[in-house]
Amino acid sequence: MTKQERDDFRSYLRACTDAQVQGVYEKEKAAGREEELELAQAEADRRGITLH
Repeated sequence: MTKQERDDFRSYLRACTDAQVQGVYEKEKAAGREEELELAQAEADRRGITLH
């Protein structure tokens, strides 16, 4: 993942609702995309929400 792709994904996550962040986390986890998974977790942490 390039820096631009990471920045774009972070921006996407910030625009998501809390429920959408959960959905993105689950999708990325199922797909085995570790970097995206970590970014979704970081966004959840920033918001103070717990992901399942």
